[in-house]
Amino acid sequence: MEGYMNKWTNYISGWKPRYFMLNQGILSYYLSCDEVGAGCRGSVRIIHCQTVSHPYDHCRLDIVLPSKRCLYLKASTPSERQQWLVALANAKMESDDRKLEVAGNMWGDRNVDVKMLKDKRNELDANRQQLLRQTSALKTEIEAVAKSN
Repeated sequence: MEGYMNKWTNYISGWKPRYFMLNQGILSYYLSCDEVGAGCRGSVRIIHCQTVSHPYDHCRLDIVLPSKRCLYLKASTPSERQQWLVALANAKMESDDRKLEVAGNMWGDRNVDVKMLKDKRNELDANRQQLLRQTSALKTEIEAVAKSN
């Protein structure tokens, strides 16, 4: 996935548009799409990061790096943020799959265990997605009740 999102730079400059590319589990960003060939301004391996949806700003997502530093990002719409969240989660899962395949190759005859781990992880992810949908629906209902009062 690729496209523009705003990135928090600092209190003086605030939010600045940056061009982001997610490729093979690495999120890279550039000043613009024209700079892609010249090299990125920064990149992170998604497998090592935590992605957090902002509780109030429905366009914002935060990427927490292993150093506890954060990339604060803002999509142009809530649906675009959701597309990025899904793409980031998928990239993280694909990286996990590669790790499991390497582990399976190291374990030799324990590939059945690797398949079981993948199945369990997929089940957990499905439950997480369902919980996110239910939380979103509940939040919408609460907001509707609050507005009617």
